[in-house]
Amino acid sequence: MKIPEIRFFSPEENKATKAKEESVVQPTGYISATGKIIITQSTADEIGLKPSESAFRVGMPENKRKLKSLFVLPAPKGEEGVFEMSESGRNYFLPLGVILENSGVDFRNNKYTFDINTFEYEEGVTGYELKLNTPVPKTKRAGRKQKSEA
Repeated sequence: MKIPEIRFFSPEENKATKAKEESVVQPTGYISATGKIIITQSTADEIGLKPSESAFRVGMPENKRKLKSLFVLPAPKGEEGVFEMSESGRNYFLPLGVILENSGVDFRNNKYTFDINTFEYEEGVTGYELKLNTPVPKTKRAGRKQKSEA
């Protein structure tokens, strides 16, 4: 029998390293059942989003039918065609239900989350890309059964 080449381990390779790299947590948000883009206050602070100071222009990539990412750009309040971000509890939200539905996002039957990436749009303007993750079907809620039509 031919003996294969063997790589032997040393006791040093079996020791755990003390300094493990900290994983970088990607800022995220989600889409509510009513079609609101939800971003927590802590995430907004982390990425430098200031909803109280500005309004936002919202868009998607040109010539795309199905929405895979949204772009949110700060704009002066009162400018035409901008959305104002509202605050509810510890979250900020943009109500975009009709736009999301028309763009193929079925938020009523699926749970959508998104990762937030920052980018330089123009000189001095930091934009935010909300990249949608793969949707997860919603589970049935507990509660009263709906009346069936008989």
